[in-house]
Amino acid sequence: MLPRLFWGTYVKRTFISAAAILAFAATAHADELSDIQAQAKQMREQNAAMAKRLADTPPLAARFVKQRLFGSGLAELEHALDEEIRRQVECFMSKDCAEGLTAFFEKRRPEFRGE
Repeated sequence: MLPRLFWGTYVKRTFISAAAILAFAATAHADELSDIQAQAKQMREQNAAMAKRLADTPPLAARFVKQRLFGSGLAELEHALDEEIRRQVECFMSKDCAEGLTAFFEKRRPEFRGE
C-alpha cells in the first residue's frame, strides 16, 4: 500500500512539474507565436488581393503575356518584337478590348470573357 501511495504522489508531482514547465515554455514563446500568426494573416490577405487582381485581368492579354514570358526564352529579339506587335493587334481587335473601353467610358467594371 505504501509503494502505491508513494508512486501515485510521485506521478502527480511529475505531471504537475511537467505541466508547469510546458506552461512556462509556452509563455516564453507567446510573442513569437503571435508574430507568426500576424505574418500568416498578412500573407493570407496578400494572397487574396493577388488572386483578386489575377481574376480581374483580361484573359487574352494575360494568356499572351504568359506565352511570351514562359514560351521559348531563346527567341531572337526581332522575332519576339514581331510577336509582341501581332499579339497587341490581336488584343486590340478583341471583344475584351471593346468591353474594357466601353466600361471605362461608362465608369463601371469591365466584364472580360476571353474573347
